[in-house]
Amino acid sequence: MVFGDRNTSFYHLSAIVRSKMNRISAIKNSVGDWLFEESDIMDHINKSFKELYSTSQVWSDWHTSSITSWQLSLTESDRDNLDAEVSDEEIKAALWSLKGSKAQGPNGLHAGFFQRFWLIVGDSVKAEVKRPISLCNTVYKIITKIIVARLRPILGELISLFQIAFVPGRRGTDNDIIVQELIHTISEKNGRVGYMVIKIDLEKGYDKLERSFIRDILGKANIPENLIQVIMSCVLTVSTSVLFNGGCLEEFCPSRAKVSDNIDRVNKNFLWGSFESSKKMHWIGREKVTKPKGEGGLGLQTTKERNISLLVKLNWRFQTEADSLWAKVIKSKYCSQQRLRSRISDKLPCSQLRSSKAGGSRVLPLESEKLKIRDVFDEIRWNWDLIPFVLRLNCKKEIQAIPFALTTRSQDRLAWVGAKHGDFDLHNAYRLAGNLGSVEPFHRKWVWDLKTLPRIHFFLWKCCHNSVRVRERLAARGISTNVTCPLCQSGVETISHAL
Repeated sequence: MVFGDRNTSFYHLSAIVRSKMNRISAIKNSVGDWLFEESDIMDHINKSFKELYSTSQVWSDWHTSSITSWQLSLTESDRDNLDAEVSDEEIKAALWSLKGSKAQGPNGLHAGFFQRFWLIVGDSVKAEVKRPISLCNTVYKIITKIIVARLRPILGELISLFQIAFVPGRRGTDNDIIVQELIHTISEKNGRVGYMVIKIDLEKGYDKLERSFIRDILGKANIPENLIQVIMSCVLTVSTSVLFNGGCLEEFCPSRAKVSDNIDRVNKNFLWGSFESSKKMHWIGREKVTKPKGEGGLGLQTTKERNISLLVKLNWRFQTEADSLWAKVIKSKYCSQQRLRSRISDKLPCSQLRSSKAGGSRVLPLESEKLKIRDVFDEIRWNWDLIPFVLRLNCKKEIQAIPFALTTRSQDRLAWVGAKHGDFDLHNAYRLAGNLGSVEPFHRKWVWDLKTLPRIHFFLWKCCHNSVRVRERLAARGISTNVTCPLCQSGVETISHAL
């Protein structure tokens, strides 16, 4: 029970049933005909994947053209850093960043083998990485890890601001915000001039990257030629095999790359095994379930409080990422001098994002946007008259109680009170949104420290909250039942008695 399911006939029967349920016994082809023979199904699946990953190009010039004026490219200093020889420290760091028992190669050796026997095989691995001839799984991963580690700090210089996926510091919601504001602006336009939005269907663009296109873009980005060769060798030496009914189909080499209330109700029903057609008892209340594990809950977050904390994070990013594209869009649309000085600025049209961001009104007056501590503190006391808005007396007392350094080398910056270093803390924002208050320690944390299955953790957690379906607990909830233990017939069926 500690390391997995017991070796019983029930376990084997469940495994057989699951295998049969997952087995593909028929498939419909592109013309609508059903295929039932296993050989026909295998051929159809393999053919479909080959067509998906096979190039449609007849000819392509592999010599890269010159860098265009709009193309983002590396500076010569960054290019020289990328072109530097791989060090032994980089190789070892890349190997140790791999999970030891994951994705073993055809020879059965995974990263854990090379980590454990590094003193023996280390020199061979270093030589293979520095002069790759044939790439096995682990060496291939080490090389790609090194390439990623070198490219990550300079990705922002190579990728346009309009591209936000897979770039450190950029988030998938940024372009969503821009699109939402564009749609709102277009919908509010009047007059004879019209606007329209065109949605381009990329058809899984990451599955359709031609090899020649990848090489051409790398060259235009001023990537060193030897690094381009290493990257292309990683791309071109890939072979793919489709898993089918527990086995592998024939290998092929691809010529393209492939890289709120309702939610809460679904979570609760899943937790207690309820369905819309059959309701089951929810043994523990929402306020306990949503607490962190360290405080006796399961750590499940509610949609409303999570959404509020994410909106707060968006406000924080708006203040701290002023140079990002989405922040510039919001500022140019809603923070113009004409709009901010308008007497009816709160009644002007705005999108739902702006309403949620500002609460429908401006929090501070216009003249307070660039107000700093040094402007209202004269080295002896706070000059409240210089603040163009009213502060309550208790707020003034709290500010006056904060220790203030008279000399400092740092500058004023926005700080999150609930975080140790002043940076925004989503966890703390969620606690504030949910009014969770002070931390209440859970004295049975050992439940989560046990090395056992998650369902046993869940059962023990329910026992700690006295919420297991035994007769004594059913009677305590007002259900009429005989509390005597049905097995021994000599005592009350409590949780401890049943265990």
